Amino acid sequence: MKQALVLFMLVFATTGFSQVKCYKGNVRMLSDLCYRIDAGGQLYRQTSTFREVEYLFVNGSVIYFGRKSDMMNPLYTIQDNKIYKGNSTMSTDLLYTLHENGIYAGTSTMSSDCLFTIKEGVVYKGDSDSVFDILLSCDKKDLTTNELMLLMAAILPY
Repeated sequence: MKQALVLFMLVFATTGFSQVKCYKGNVRMLSDLCYRIDAGGQLYRQTSTFREVEYLFVNGSVIYFGRKSDMMNPLYTIQDNKIYKGNSTMSTDLLYTLHENGIYAGTSTMSSDCLFTIKEGVVYKGDSDSVFDILLSCDKKDLTTNELMLLMAAILPY
């Protein structure tokens, strides 16, 4: 009986609380909650009525829009630190480049072309790490690859 209780507590602790919450700016108040990434790799967008909308999910290197059961809406494909439109990896569909902590427009890695910088769960505008340029902050500093992919897809213009 004790072993079953310990096993249940371990399963609950690892699945029940393994989520990431992202807030507008540098404030972590419920009213500023923008996104939530659950343990299953689904990103939910918060609405103004505090309802969640299934928004993005990752399957391999492809980020999809919509419900996890719907694989018909590929939004981005990430390959070799490049972000492509839809399900393509052709150079004509290249949208962004990932370099160090930044997301850059096209193939550039110049600081003037940096759209966003992501450091320790915080998203900054441009090539900055100033508190005045914080767009989003997450309640988790060490984001997994899938969490980082979902966060990038949520902030990138399409």
